[in-house]
Amino acid sequence: MKNSHRRFDNPAGMLYVGIDIAKEFHCARALKSFDSGTTEPLFFRNRREGFKKLKKGVKKWLESYGCDGVVIGMEPTADYWRPLYAYLIGNGFRVNLVSSLKVRRAKDLMDNSPLKSDRKDALVIAKLTKEGNLLSFCPREKEIEEVKVCVRHIEDLEDMACREENHIEHYLSVHFPDIGDILELRSVTMRKFLMIFTTPAEVVEAGVEKIRDLLKEASRGRMNPSKADEIFAAAKDSVGLPCTHAEKLSVRFHLESLERISENLGQFRKHLEELLEPMGEYHILRSIEGVGLMCSATIIADLGDLTLYSNYRQVIKKSGLNLFSLSSGNYKSREHISRRGSSFLRRNLYMAALQHTHSGSAFYDKYSRMRDSGKGFRTSMIAIMRKILKVAYTLVRDDRVFDKDHVRGAGRNEIVIRRARAA
Repeated sequence: MKNSHRRFDNPAGMLYVGIDIAKEFHCARALKSFDSGTTEPLFFRNRREGFKKLKKGVKKWLESYGCDGVVIGMEPTADYWRPLYAYLIGNGFRVNLVSSLKVRRAKDLMDNSPLKSDRKDALVIAKLTKEGNLLSFCPREKEIEEVKVCVRHIEDLEDMACREENHIEHYLSVHFPDIGDILELRSVTMRKFLMIFTTPAEVVEAGVEKIRDLLKEASRGRMNPSKADEIFAAAKDSVGLPCTHAEKLSVRFHLESLERISENLGQFRKHLEELLEPMGEYHILRSIEGVGLMCSATIIADLGDLTLYSNYRQVIKKSGLNLFSLSSGNYKSREHISRRGSSFLRRNLYMAALQHTHSGSAFYDKYSRMRDSGKGFRTSMIAIMRKILKVAYTLVRDDRVFDKDHVRGAGRNEIVIRRARAA
């Protein structure tokens, strides 16, 4: 969804309805185009009978005010708006979305008061709808919506996994800190090892041979047998504190939870790849150096069809990477990114940009020039993230894959010749 301001004539016979969305009860108010008259608030439940009540109320407002048509605006609060939006569209209503940020800011301007209420917000939404301050929104295809669901669930699972790993690391730092020098704390081998041997005392009691057998099984034979000797020696000389039975149960719970999360992550990533495989846009995005499965998926899920944007600046703005500064008189602040849009998208773009901090990568020349000119690491990374989005937009718009030689300065005619020969 993109912010837009549509300046259109307000026909004399038009009724503008604003709906403040909530979890259980929505509130609607109507505004006439030809004067400042407003209706009383109409509260209705987020159920089918409530939707029918709204439909009857709108019909009654149209008749009482003598209006010929109606435009409905609503605030896209969480996902509570989606059933009502689908119902109204299915019944032939013209429905628009209004930015929640604009509603928050406009409510102060309406009556010079920070007062917030459902009836006031509904009126603000109606006025913004009348003025044309709307979000550009079009329903996505079923496959894209499923990609978005997968991406959001993977984001939640990764956050959950991070919390579980933090619990486990906290436990180890108190009761078995020595093992972190031998095994990677976030590895599968470490998790399987801790499920059997949770404390240094259990390691010492088991002996080297049992540890060696467990490590061989957990690592599928890839781990050096000498690791068992190191772990046994570290356990005998460990500075870890004794742990209670409750602490053992707790850390095993977190280990089991982390194992389930890891399995779900694998399943969802596999399903996500199956969803993306038939999409031509996915293969174009994956051709960009550094852009992997999750980065491609978040671009598709959060930015939608890149060909619908008029230029790459809109894509950058939608991702929250557009730059702004504050100035007043002789003062001007440093530039910052707006951070609007999906933080998960920016996180994946950051991981993609990291690939270009190494010599030989496609955008390394840009990165090294910025660093040599005195730019900080963070500033340089933001520039690479913006570059990736710009290239992604251009490639999808032109329906062609990434060409590393072209990025490094090959002429456009040369690229066209290579493509013609390939054809």
